[in-house]
Amino acid sequence: MIRKILASISVTLAIISFFNCKTKNIKDTENIEIVMQHKNILKEILSPDKSKILILEYVDKMEIPILFKYKVLDSTSKKELISGVFSGVKMEWEDDTSIKAHSYIAIVEKDNQNPEKLYKIIKVE
Repeated sequence: MIRKILASISVTLAIISFFNCKTKNIKDTENIEIVMQHKNILKEILSPDKSKILILEYVDKMEIPILFKYKVLDSTSKKELISGVFSGVKMEWEDDTSIKAHSYIAIVEKDNQNPEKLYKIIKVE
């Protein structure tokens, strides 16, 4: 008697739970647009003796290499000493008269025996 009652209750619960399960409707995803935002970045970096300013302008697109537009100004007169464009990974002051511009080199091409290939020195006068 108890077995019949437990069996009927379990069958009833199984049927109720079966009909309460709902499928998830998946919508069509063909019309979704992914928009990447780009930020224009302007950095001013002082030289070690603070006599010159390196101004870097580039677009942050999350891509490598980065196309840097650079200029060097005299900090007192604001006179432009040098300007140009460099494609690479990073630019920084090496000393008061030169900029170290790090080139982009893929992992396959990386050669630790020739460190001069890893960066370019730009002289500022």
